[in-house]
Amino acid sequence: MSNPFSGDTTTTGARAGNSTYNNLSGEAADETAAIAAIPGVLGGEVIPKISDTASASGGTKVMEDFVPPPSAAPPDHQNIQQTKFNDIKTTVIAIDDHLERTYVDPINAKKAEIVVISGQLFSQINQTGVNYPAANQRLITTTTNAPGDPAENAVNMTGISTFIYPDSCDPDPMTCQPLGDCCIVGVKGNVYPDILIASHFPNLSNGTHTQGTIPAAEFERTLVRVSRSTTGQGNYASNTLGIGQTLYASGDDNYRGGEGVVTSQTSLGTYYFFDDASNVNAGLASSITQLMSEITALRATLLSKITNNANALREQKHQEELNTWFMDAGYRTTAVKDYASGVNALQDTEISNVIKTYDG
Repeated sequence: MSNPFSGDTTTTGARAGNSTYNNLSGEAADETAAIAAIPGVLGGEVIPKISDTASASGGTKVMEDFVPPPSAAPPDHQNIQQTKFNDIKTTVIAIDDHLERTYVDPINAKKAEIVVISGQLFSQINQTGVNYPAANQRLITTTTNAPGDPAENAVNMTGISTFIYPDSCDPDPMTCQPLGDCCIVGVKGNVYPDILIASHFPNLSNGTHTQGTIPAAEFERTLVRVSRSTTGQGNYASNTLGIGQTLYASGDDNYRGGEGVVTSQTSLGTYYFFDDASNVNAGLASSITQLMSEITALRATLLSKITNNANALREQKHQEELNTWFMDAGYRTTAVKDYASGVNALQDTEISNVIKTYDG
C-alpha cells in the first residue's frame, strides 16, 4: 500500500503522518538491508557498492564496501532527531485525541446517564412515610450480592459499601414501625469515568536527565492518564496525549493495573444496587441495561483500536523519544527492531484519516 498521506499538507497531522510514514518505511528497508548484510547465520556480506569499469568488453563489475560520501557541513543530528520524534509524536497524539473523543467520552456520557437513572430509581423508594419500599423494591443488603447487577461494570466494585435508608428512618428496632419507618440496609458504589492510561517512565516523559537510572528500568515504569484535559511535563506540558510506551483502556471491568489512577478522578456519582430495579420502574431499569450494552460495545471497539493501531505507533514513538533523550544526555540507544508495525498502523484507513484531520 502506498503512503496514505502523500501530497496532503493541509494539516499538522497530515504533514507529520507523511514524514513519519516515510521515515518508518525507509528505516524498515534500511534495517532489512543491514540485517541481510550481517555475515554468518543471518547470511550476507558487507553492504556493497557496485560500479562498472569501462572497457572494450563493456565493463567489469567491481564490488566495493559502501562508504557514505563526505558532507560539506556536519548535519544537525540533534535537531533531525528531535524533528523525527515530534512528527511521530504528533501522529500518536492525533490517535489518542480520536480515541478519547470517539470512544471514551461517549462511554462516560452513558455512565453519567446511568448515575442519573439510578438516582431516579432510588428517589422513588427513599421517602419514609410517603413511599416506604416494598420488599421486592429494595436494594440488596450485602456487598457480596452486587456482582451480577446489570451495571456492575460501570461501578468501582472495590469501593461499594452499605448504608441505611430511607430518609429520616428510625434506626431503633424497638421503636420503629415495620414497613413504615424502620431503617433498611442498602448497597451503593461510586461511578468513576473510564480513562485512557499509559505506562511511562517519568524521567523520559518529563524530559529530565538527573536520575541515575536510564528510562528503561521496569521499577521506574508507572501509569498516567492520557487526556487532552490533563497536563504533564516536558514534551507533554500542554496535555498528556501521546505520552508513554503502552496505551490501555481503563474501565471498571478491567482497570489494567490503573485502578488508583481511575479512582483519583472526580466521581461521576453514585449507583444503587437493587434486588430488581424493574420492580420499581421497569422502563428506567431497561434503560440501564441498554446503556450498559452500548458501553460494552464501545469498550470492545476501543480495545481493538488500541491493540491493533495505537500501540504499534506508540512503540515507535517511544523509541524515537528514547533516541532524543539519549542524544540530549550524550548517549545513543539501540535501533528499532520492528518498523513494519508502525507502517501497518498508518495504513489503517480510519487511523490515517484521523491523523489527516488533526490540526492541533
